[in-house]
Amino acid sequence: MEKNSITSVIVSLIIAILILTIFGIGVYYYYNPDEFNISFISDWINSMNMGPKQSEISDFASGESGEEVAQEVQEEIEEPYYGPKIFSGDSRSVAVMIDNDVSAAWPHAGLNNAYMIYEVTVEGSATRLMAVFKKDNLPDLVGPIRSCRHYFLDYVQEHDAIYCHYGQSTQGGEALKSRGISNINGIFDDYTTRIKDVDKTWHNAFSSKEQIEKYIARKGYRDTQKQDCIIKYNEKDTDLTNGEIADKVICRFSGIQTTTFDYDEEAKNYKITMKNGKTEKPHLDKYTGSLPSDSKEAESLRVNGDPTKPFVAKNILIYQVGNESVWTAWGDHREEDNKKRQEIYNTGSGTGYFITNGKVIKMKWSKPTHASKTTYTDIYGDEITFNDGTTWVEIMPLDGKITIESNTNTVSGEYTNLSGE
Repeated sequence: MEKNSITSVIVSLIIAILILTIFGIGVYYYYNPDEFNISFISDWINSMNMGPKQSEISDFASGESGEEVAQEVQEEIEEPYYGPKIFSGDSRSVAVMIDNDVSAAWPHAGLNNAYMIYEVTVEGSATRLMAVFKKDNLPDLVGPIRSCRHYFLDYVQEHDAIYCHYGQSTQGGEALKSRGISNINGIFDDYTTRIKDVDKTWHNAFSSKEQIEKYIARKGYRDTQKQDCIIKYNEKDTDLTNGEIADKVICRFSGIQTTTFDYDEEAKNYKITMKNGKTEKPHLDKYTGSLPSDSKEAESLRVNGDPTKPFVAKNILIYQVGNESVWTAWGDHREEDNKKRQEIYNTGSGTGYFITNGKVIKMKWSKPTHASKTTYTDIYGDEITFNDGTTWVEIMPLDGKITIESNTNTVSGEYTNLSGE
């Protein structure tokens, strides 16, 4: 026989044997269906290292003995990143000017809903806060709301925010007009409610998500965001691998105002305490419940805030800038009683500290112009990424005092040298 003929015969025999074998297996399992399984397929897959073993998958599905395997499989699956919860959706940012001049302004309301909060010096060595929210994440109660200072508008602009305030300084009023800031002003716009429990009339104007949204619509302001957040966020909670321990952070703005951040290792955030003059209290949200007005508990909550709702910071930025009165800086003597409104020298660049999850690193900041975005980098020039949560930005005077402490004494002392070296 020729070689090609022999090959054809062999191939035909192999095909015939395969057909008979498959037919035989089919007939056997037709009459014995209970014995049918395809474990030999999964065994072959396991032998090729193509996935978890069939027995492990069965254990995971049954929940009987595969808990450890299930955990390993779960850890290998990366959850999709939908962006930070504190800055989600396309609603526009809203900046609210928060009173902090004296302790009569406490307790505040709604600050934990903000994605960034700026604390900056004002006249009289006090500070004022500006809380920046996504419109859709405005709280049910926010305040107390106070008047505009012109340098806060630098941060309103970089966030593309609508600005809520109650009155303004002379310089603030001019800046609102010249910069074309979308704003809601309590002097002309009835978007606040006076809460009588607060000590003095200029410390008791509060607003709400409903009231602010009503005036945004009434004024015809754009309510969708046209830019990304000014900071970038980590896809998952991330520790600073090269940071030093920061269990307590004390920002002494002046002999009047000190803000302290105490690290809560379990919650992985910083609880805030504020001191104004001789008054020092944990910084707590204002009570908004419905206890009877004559209840001692209700009275205590109105005065002291809700101890179950402390204000917290996930991230903290601290840096120092120069400041002086506009009377001196501008020769601006239009404030007839010389109220010592401040000029803040917050453009240019400098160094400071970035703190999150109980650790601190030195950072650099840069803001070329009043309207431009502030950038934050590490000392090597790489942009800092933030953990999801509220970021407090402490912009302190040059004669302020920064103290960062460790409970384990591995790092301690007063961080007053901000050279970044």
